[in-house]
Amino acid sequence: MLRVIGASVTLTAMAGGMLVAGLIAAPRPLGAVTRENFVAKTTADYIAVCSTPESDAMYLTAMAFCQGYGVGAYHYYQATIDVKGQKPFVCFPNPTPPRQEILQGFVVWGGSHPEYSQDAPVETLFRYLVEKYPCPK
Repeated sequence: MLRVIGASVTLTAMAGGMLVAGLIAAPRPLGAVTRENFVAKTTADYIAVCSTPESDAMYLTAMAFCQGYGVGAYHYYQATIDVKGQKPFVCFPNPTPPRQEILQGFVVWGGSHPEYSQDAPVETLFRYLVEKYPCPK
């Protein structure tokens, strides 16, 4: 199991997910993103949210959650690296790809790695980032 960052970011993201989920009162059609997906307990949940089609009424909420979770996890990683003086292990090219491009790449990658579907999304996100954007040795 890859432990990249502490449980506090996962708990923060889950709390944010529960807040968003509490705002979603309307029942969803079969196959659409669900309130439970916004809790983001698993990578499968996070990918479901990040894969919400534009035609879904929850699209804007889902994209805000998807990007917020990803950016929050990355900022926590940056802060941890800075404080501990560790060498970074995720290095984006210059210019950094757009956030949506990075997250859509994660969705595709995650779909091809079902072995991580029940893992914490933050762990799987960093597996992807380390593989796609490794730092030079």
